[in-house]
Amino acid sequence: MNKSEKNTNGIFYLLPLLIVGVALLLRLTALGAKSIYVDEGVTVFICQRPIGAIVPLMMEISEVHPPLYFWFINIWINLWKTFRIIIPDYLVWLRLSSVICGVLSVWLTYILSLRLIGKKAALWAAAFLGVSSFHLYYSQELRMYPVLLCLFLGSFILYLKMLEKPSFLLGAGVATVTGAALLTHYYGFYIIFIEFLWSLFLFLSTRKAPTADSGQNIENSDVVKKIGFALLSSVMSVLFFIPWLVYFLKQSHAQDFTLRVNPSLWNIPEIFSYTAYGQAVPPSVNMGIHLFALLGIIPLVIIVMGFFTKGGGEELEGSEGVKYFYTGLGNKLAGIYLFTPLIITMAVSFLTRFHIFEFKYFFVICPALWMLAAYFICSVKPVGVKIFITCLFLLSNFLTVANSQFNSYYYPQDWKRAAMVVKEKKKPGDLVVVHPSMMASPFLFYYNRVDDLVPLDFPQDPRAAALDKCRGIWFVSTPGHPFVSQAGLVNYLFGRFPSEKVMETENYMPSNILRIDYLRVKPEENGIK
Repeated sequence: MNKSEKNTNGIFYLLPLLIVGVALLLRLTALGAKSIYVDEGVTVFICQRPIGAIVPLMMEISEVHPPLYFWFINIWINLWKTFRIIIPDYLVWLRLSSVICGVLSVWLTYILSLRLIGKKAALWAAAFLGVSSFHLYYSQELRMYPVLLCLFLGSFILYLKMLEKPSFLLGAGVATVTGAALLTHYYGFYIIFIEFLWSLFLFLSTRKAPTADSGQNIENSDVVKKIGFALLSSVMSVLFFIPWLVYFLKQSHAQDFTLRVNPSLWNIPEIFSYTAYGQAVPPSVNMGIHLFALLGIIPLVIIVMGFFTKGGGEELEGSEGVKYFYTGLGNKLAGIYLFTPLIITMAVSFLTRFHIFEFKYFFVICPALWMLAAYFICSVKPVGVKIFITCLFLLSNFLTVANSQFNSYYYPQDWKRAAMVVKEKKKPGDLVVVHPSMMASPFLFYYNRVDDLVPLDFPQDPRAAALDKCRGIWFVSTPGHPFVSQAGLVNYLFGRFPSEKVMETENYMPSNILRIDYLRVKPEENGIK
């Protein structure tokens, strides 16, 4: 090996570490600046309980997710007692769990990409994911999505290792990691679907493929045996889910999934807009006749071209068993990974009562999106095309990162400010009503008292009887939430009592607007002093 080749290899070793370092710095930036969000508030509300009380509480409040993530955060919260001297900000400590998993997913994307699309494209894929605004946003949120993504990538990496050299230890690893994903989020079942399709595709594509060194055909029996072992390991992960099955059935009956917004065909390109460009886009882009969704056609076209592009024949190095398929098949595997969750989610949402579509859930397909984009960039010949695509993604993500991190107009609801306003102005005898009731958890995070707090959804709720006995009502609501218009509580309260608006936040997304009204129950004690 000559000196220039040594230098090149050295750079390839250093660049992944540099990418991970940049990803970490970006995700640590302004980590505690945004108020805790409603889903984060629910996480804290559940996880601050003793670990044995978590599942009963989940059933009581109709939490729709499996328990593993909540157990993990319960342990993480207890660790704060040890590390609070170093990180005194409780919210920063909580979100750091997601940051660590988000950065780890960038590294795992690089490892997986090495096996699927080669060294150069793997660096590009990891770099794009590292600066991805969409990925960064949810890597700072106290929810299970970064953990789930790490489990996705870990399962896929172990699955490919099983194809190389099957072993009991690797098989147990695939089953365990995939089983952990099933107990973290129900989207974890997509791993099994993806790996089944990978198995089918590889069986059909590689049984006659020449080996990288000898050019001879691989024995069909050897290919089938390896693929069979890998797939069996994936399916065995369901054993980890069986103890939770009873609770899953209770959850599916307790929740009315039809209240969720059902997706439309416009949401398909919109998914690629969010994942490719980020969420905090300028208002002028997000309005109009689905203009933002139309912009998603650009990354969608690039991804499809990456799927059908034939690579330059770069062979995977350092992995014996992957000799029987080339990187030219790896982009097909990335495409299966990308589109399987999208197709299944849309089909289930359209054809059943389970409306499981949420933009944030597609956090798990981000690595596949950037793999295909990177693969196309490395395969396309005109330099101008490479530069245009690279600049498009980098500039758009830096713009939306700046908006989401430093411009409060793009933040979610400011529950910290709302709690401070109520604390400052509230008088003895007043009640605080939070609507919808699920919003009480982030409000409570800052309000820190429950004796005068009433989470309320409907006028018929028995808890509404307390409203007639109070002096006044501090009504904290998110008026843009779709449930608010259906519940009827706003019309009921504002029809009974005179009111005065105290605070209303501005936000580019109507659903993130937060409003506080004071309702005078007793006319003789009206006014806000």
